[in-house]
Amino acid sequence: MRQVPSSRHSIAQLLQQGQAHHQQGQWDLAAARYREIIDRQPRSFEALHLLGLLALQTGDAANAVTWLQRAARVNPADAATQSLIGVALQSSGQPAASIEFFERAARLQPKNAEFHYNLGKALRGADRNDEARASYLAALRLKPDYPEALNNLSETLMSLDLPADALKAADDALRLKPEYAEAWSNRGAALIGLRQSHKALDALNHALALRPNLQKALANRGSVLLGLNRFAEARADFENALAMAPDEPLMQWNLAMCQLLTGDFAAGWSRYDARWSMALKGLHPQFRQPEWDGQPTERRVLVWGEQGLGDQILFTSMFADTALHTRHVRFAVAPRLLTLYRRSFDGLQFCAPEEAAADQAFDAYICMGDLGQIFRPRTEDFLAHRKAYLRADASRTRELRQRIAQPGKPVCGLSWSSKNKDVGREKSISLADLSRAFSGLDVSYIDLQYGDTAAERAEVLKQGGIAVERLPDVDTFNDIDDLAALVEACDVIVTISNTTAHLAGALGKKVFLMLPFAIGRFWCWQADRSDALWYPDVRIFRQPAEGDWTSVIREVRDALAALPRPDDA
Repeated sequence: MRQVPSSRHSIAQLLQQGQAHHQQGQWDLAAARYREIIDRQPRSFEALHLLGLLALQTGDAANAVTWLQRAARVNPADAATQSLIGVALQSSGQPAASIEFFERAARLQPKNAEFHYNLGKALRGADRNDEARASYLAALRLKPDYPEALNNLSETLMSLDLPADALKAADDALRLKPEYAEAWSNRGAALIGLRQSHKALDALNHALALRPNLQKALANRGSVLLGLNRFAEARADFENALAMAPDEPLMQWNLAMCQLLTGDFAAGWSRYDARWSMALKGLHPQFRQPEWDGQPTERRVLVWGEQGLGDQILFTSMFADTALHTRHVRFAVAPRLLTLYRRSFDGLQFCAPEEAAADQAFDAYICMGDLGQIFRPRTEDFLAHRKAYLRADASRTRELRQRIAQPGKPVCGLSWSSKNKDVGREKSISLADLSRAFSGLDVSYIDLQYGDTAAERAEVLKQGGIAVERLPDVDTFNDIDDLAALVEACDVIVTISNTTAHLAGALGKKVFLMLPFAIGRFWCWQADRSDALWYPDVRIFRQPAEGDWTSVIREVRDALAALPRPDDA
């Protein structure tokens, strides 16, 4: 028979009845008992705590916060209540606010592993990864056989760029819980970080066999497959991962990179906005003016430079198109480019980004990376507009040519190293390896590499290799205009994927571009092409297998040997 609340029941009886209903899943009856207790005794900690817990269990996180905070005011020393407030705040969309409550719980009961674990999750969600690691380690000191803490620690260590430690944590989790799909996924992510693609693929396949809809595993497997040049399979994984979280920037970004790399520009550009949440997080200019939609306009339009120097040079190929659609347009580009750009584009206005942000003299704006969606939605659009568009200082070029040219010898500008912290190792080639292959060619070599290369060049020469001349009055990093003149003075540029490649391509120079198999090969060099869609005279030499620079260098040597002799020196 259904019990009816009655004032004749004692508080203890009502609490007992409420807990019984609660345990049996009779939510409404339990809530009624708890509320009656609170009506009669507003500071009943037990009733307030249990009503908050019940609200949380039934998906009413906002009310759970209210009840639990009332309970905490009655008994601020109860660690479980503090932790539940944190859980409720996270469930109600206030993850940042939850941290202080998880911290209180951990301080009140420092030997409770779960409280440290919950704090770790909250800190991880706020990208406070060093603190999250410390919390997970605290949980594991109290409870070493805690696979969930080990798994989350693995993910956190990857965010801290510690793949070897992340792999150990994932493996420790799997020893405790062998069929733990998330740990297999994190093992795969760690192996990706360690550049062990095939082992990573095995781990991710295992994760997905256990949980076919595990989103992170799909996204990570897509990245591995992309790195193995298995483009159709990679795209399928990215699309499936995105279908589970259509608004997730990482999933949008992964698919966009795959689409742009394989030439599906219309689809790739449509997702390219995800860069503002990924590679360019927090860097969108956020002007009060509206964004330009690409339609012809009489309004004053600002084109905003974004990303690195090479990216800006790349997107500059669409400036002429932009000028045809806008009567009043100004381009905000990196200060190092201003001298070169003002010479190259008669009639166009250029400024530094700081100047445009300060004067706000525009009615609408567009970021450079968004020009592609307007002007380059198809491969045919690239080919129709593929031409040189930068112009070096002719007088300075003649002067440099006279200094570096030798009778009958082609002049080859060399750039071989990248300092990119993520993929520089994969993109770079040692000068010694180039020297061994290029020795014996009747070619003059000029150093275009930024940074101090003196020791490397001297060692190569000491070993009987090629002489690479460095012009001390050309600042290859800060003075892009002078670097452009030096590039123009060469007959051919041999380079890895870097700013020099884009600069030489935009000048219309003959470029022999050396690309890694996958990691460090950027989307702008489309897969399965030996030319560059952006530039008129780039020839691409790709690694046939991961790490195989020997084949690439040999092919470049043969191309250098086939160059015609110059007739100006």
